[in-house]
Amino acid sequence: MTKSRRAGGLVAALVAALVTGTAPTQAASPVSIEPQDPTYSYRSMPALQQVRWTDASGREQTRFVRSFQISGDDGTLKTRIQYHVGGSVVDTSNWRPALDATTGRELLYTSDYAKVNNVFRSTDGHTVAVDEKAQKDAAGRFVMRRSSSDGGVSWTSTRAPVDMTGAIVDPGAVGRVFQRVIRLPGDGSLVTPFYAAHAKIGDSYKSSSHLIVSTTEGRNWSWAATVFKSDTNTYSESTVTRRTDGRLFMIARYDVVQNGNRYARLASRTTDAAVDDATTLRAATWGPWTAVKVPGAADAGVAQGVAPVLHTMEKGALLLAFGRPGNKITFSRDGGATWGAARDLYDNIPTSGCTKGFPTSVGYFPCSSLGSSGYMGVAVLDDRTAQVIGDNCHTSWGCAGDYTYPHGRDDKLWHSTVVLDDIR
Repeated sequence: MTKSRRAGGLVAALVAALVTGTAPTQAASPVSIEPQDPTYSYRSMPALQQVRWTDASGREQTRFVRSFQISGDDGTLKTRIQYHVGGSVVDTSNWRPALDATTGRELLYTSDYAKVNNVFRSTDGHTVAVDEKAQKDAAGRFVMRRSSSDGGVSWTSTRAPVDMTGAIVDPGAVGRVFQRVIRLPGDGSLVTPFYAAHAKIGDSYKSSSHLIVSTTEGRNWSWAATVFKSDTNTYSESTVTRRTDGRLFMIARYDVVQNGNRYARLASRTTDAAVDDATTLRAATWGPWTAVKVPGAADAGVAQGVAPVLHTMEKGALLLAFGRPGNKITFSRDGGATWGAARDLYDNIPTSGCTKGFPTSVGYFPCSSLGSSGYMGVAVLDDRTAQVIGDNCHTSWGCAGDYTYPHGRDDKLWHSTVVLDDIR
């Protein structure tokens, strides 16, 4: 697909609205558009974090760091990581390229998985980002770790082993750490979701979603729990949060094919008791598999979408972001048992011309899945506020076809501030 075929018009700001339901009300600022940047090809699938560090004078500082995929017309995917210097987040001049701490050169990863989805602050004050894709090397190591002590300006790279013995099969030894690293209060252990294939059924591999744990500040990781596993469904992108009652709450994506179309749905599970440290995590039992039901985002009564992101907000309210179709956000105030009506922050689904969607190996992505990728970056600023970033078109295929897209085919990014404004 050439650049000219991605050309589009201006995007109107979306008007903020309130969402009511069984969950706390959410308010969102009008969406602000970061225009297409000719420096990059096909910006898509962004991640966003607010990081904290201590400067040379001993003062605590904060800034945004982000990553996004870029792709040329040949389909090659790469990743850029940037840091924010202040001012408007939609002004591209306020975003600077992150640097390799050894060479001083701009970071430009040939992998499309070197994102900042999974970031934590180490006990020595470094910002650490764990790559999404874990590719086994000759030494049996999986996860790339990039750490920074200057708020995301310069980064160094190391590798850390992940021990998944007995939990996965080895079709190329690839697994993915998808969304969020949380720290347990008891012993400071780090926990993050990890998904990989556990069995080959017929001609295809079935993947399951796990939690892995590190007691060494990310220097190595090991299996802690298998939360979603089936020889029928393939579980993939997952996210986890610790509720105010101490229990872990996890949501995972699984895919179904109906009438030749491929849909993603969401399911959840919760530990039966509080999880305070690595020992209680490994010993934890999990409650029943539960379909995530979000009014206004349903497919056969179940929330439809990819790339779930969870955060625990003020007074225990849970924030859930997910997308495709659109880019949705919702809240729950009963620990994830019920959710408020979904609010679509940004929608670029084709409005005319689309009848078949986009082909995949197991069916078509329906027309409702075209446009924005639905992968959002969510940076929680405080217990009530989050900054959200998303894209206009999924890399390469998102705005494919000679269809009419309401916001055009430009590779724009968008931003919105979401505020939890009614907790009773």
